[in-house]
Amino acid sequence: MAILVPTLPQIATTYGIDPLVWVTLFVMAGNCFFMSYQNMFALIGESILGDQGWTPKQISKYGLVYLAACIIALLVAVPYWNSLGLFN
Repeated sequence: MAILVPTLPQIATTYGIDPLVWVTLFVMAGNCFFMSYQNMFALIGESILGDQGWTPKQISKYGLVYLAACIIALLVAVPYWNSLGLFN
């Protein structure tokens, strides 16, 4: 975030996309987790439960489900953002 916040206005003017859209996209992409070390909640769960928590296969599966949910949300959000004028 320390690098993105100062650069977002320049990126927004270059590509004509509002910074609010960029932040949402970065958050969605950052929260997709396919491996346990990518998600802090999975790491905490592993540290507490050990091998009794989620398996790596389950984490990958739920990461893909979250990715699909993000894509569906973007299919709804992009036309809405376009109607709000967030894209130039």
